[in-house]
Amino acid sequence: MKKALIVLPVVAVLVGGVAAYLFLHGAGTLSYEDTTNFKVSETNDLGTPVVHISGFAFHGALTVKGITVEPEGLSLVVLVHLTLVGKGHNPFDCDVRVPDWANEIRYGKERKIIWQRQAPKTNTAIVPP
Repeated sequence: MKKALIVLPVVAVLVGGVAAYLFLHGAGTLSYEDTTNFKVSETNDLGTPVVHISGFAFHGALTVKGITVEPEGLSLVVLVHLTLVGKGHNPFDCDVRVPDWANEIRYGKERKIIWQRQAPKTNTAIVPP
């Protein structure tokens, strides 16, 4: 009985500390597997591809805190950051302008390819000699 009275407050402080940390600093990055209604569409703005990405964070205790787009080699990586419920929202969407140097867009912590630049069309007709 005395041990329970000592352990219970210690556990409460630890759980409260973890919850406070997650609330203030975020709870990680959304994975592709935990995204529902995921959609990718492409438009063109004066010759520059613009990729629209949307979805829903399928997490009971977590919600979307923000979205970042980071360069990684010849890719752009879209990361959806999570936090505890109450500080954000679950649906997300963003537009990514694809610079000339980028060949693909990857999504989530597993870096799943969600968009690739189409190769330029070339004339493949065979011309007789």
